[in-house]
Amino acid sequence: IDKKNYLKVYPLSELCWDGDMTKMNVISVSSGSTGQPFFWPRDIWQEKEVDHLYELTMREFFDVDKRHSLVIIAFAIGMYIAGPFTFASLLRIGQKGYPLSITTPSNDISAVLRVVENVGKNFDQVIIGGYPPLVKDIIDAGVRESIDWSSFNTKLFFGGEGFSEKWRDYVHARLGAKSDLATTINMYGTADAALLGIETPVSIAFRRAVASNNKVLQSVFNSERLPSIVTYNPLMKYFEKLEDDNLVFTSSSGIPLIRYRIGDVGGVVGYENIKKTVDSVGGGLVSVLTKFKKKHTNWKLPVVYLFGRDDFTVQLYGANVYPENIKEALEDKRISGLVSGKFILTTKHRNNMTPLLDMKIELSSGIIGEKSMMTLIKKAIVQTLRKRNSEYEVIYQTINKKAEPIVHLLPYAHKDFKIHIKHSWVHKTKV
Repeated sequence: IDKKNYLKVYPLSELCWDGDMTKMNVISVSSGSTGQPFFWPRDIWQEKEVDHLYELTMREFFDVDKRHSLVIIAFAIGMYIAGPFTFASLLRIGQKGYPLSITTPSNDISAVLRVVENVGKNFDQVIIGGYPPLVKDIIDAGVRESIDWSSFNTKLFFGGEGFSEKWRDYVHARLGAKSDLATTINMYGTADAALLGIETPVSIAFRRAVASNNKVLQSVFNSERLPSIVTYNPLMKYFEKLEDDNLVFTSSSGIPLIRYRIGDVGGVVGYENIKKTVDSVGGGLVSVLTKFKKKHTNWKLPVVYLFGRDDFTVQLYGANVYPENIKEALEDKRISGLVSGKFILTTKHRNNMTPLLDMKIELSSGIIGEKSMMTLIKKAIVQTLRKRNSEYEVIYQTINKKAEPIVHLLPYAHKDFKIHIKHSWVHKTKV
C-alpha cells in the first residue's frame, strides 16, 4: 500500500483504528510528494515505541543515567512531528528519574547558542538534536563565537536526512569529539510512522568500515553509494525489500500500515552478515565495540539501509523542495517568457560541507541570460517557495539567504536538457 492507493482513497477517520480518530492522542502533519499536507493521527502505542527507542539511545550511547544532561531540541516546534514528538518523549523519559533537563529553542541558531552559553556549564554534557545541516550550522556558528564545544562534552542526534562519514568526521573535529561511535547518532523517522530506526555503535561501525570500499559497497548494497544505515527492531517495525529495491514496512501506527511503501530505496541486512562484513574488511566488529565501551549492550539486531526517496524531491536542511513549487515560480508572468519551463534541481555542498540548493534553468530560445534576469528569476523562486512550501518557509526564517538557491541560466537546447525518454527534474547527489 502507499499514499495513492490507500491514504488518499479513504476518509482520514476511516483509516484510523476502529474508524475512530477521537481515540488518537496527537495529530501531526507532513507534506506529500506534491507538497500537499497530510495529517497523521497517532496513538499511545506509537508513543511508547518511540519512548523505548529514545531511552535506549540516551542511556546506552549518551549515558544520561550517569551524567546530568541538558538536551537542546533544535527541531522545528509546530505541527511537524520531529520537534514536538522528541520533546514529549524526552520529557516522559526524564520523569522516570533520569537526570535530564530539556529546552526547546526550536531551529533558531542564535537561541541555541544563548542556551549553551548561559546554561550549558551547569551540566555534565550538552546534547543537541536537529536536522543535520542545521546542527552543523549551530556548531560552526559556535566556533565563530569562540564556544569550546569540547568543554561542554557535546553530543548530537539527528533526524530528517542522511550524511556522509566525511561529514560526521568534520562535525566530530569541530566538537573535539573522543568517540567515533557515540558522539553523533542519526535517526530514521517519518511523520508516517514516527521513529523507524536509530543508528547504534554497531550500525555506525558497519557503515564506517565499508564507507570507502566500493567493492564491498557493491557487494552488500548493490551500489557504490553509501546509504544511511540504522538499527531497527522487527517487533516494532517490520521491513521488507521489494524486487524494485523499494522498502516497505508494517507498523502499528495511528493509521495501520501494512507493507507500506514510503518511497525509500534500500534493503535490510541481518546481524550475522553485518559482523561478517566488518570482520572481512579488518578490525572486527567485536574488537571495535570493545574499544567503544566495555559494557556495551550488543542487541544483535538487523539494520535497514536506505538511499533516500525515489520520488522527485530534494532536501535542504530537512525541508522537502518539490519540482511543482519551481514550476509554479517559472510560470510567473514576469519571467514566463524568458524561460522554457525546464529546470534541474539538486542539493550540493559548499567546501565547508554546508548544503545549498542548486538550480539549472533553461532559457527560452533566443534569450540571453543576464544578471538582472537571474536576480528576477531567483526572487520569484524564493517568493513561491516561501508561499507554497511551509517546510521551506520554516528553514528560510531560520537561515535566511542561505536557503536561497544558486541559479544557473543555460541557453536553450543546452546538453544538460537533452531529453531521452522524459525530462528529469531532479538530480540526486551522493550523500
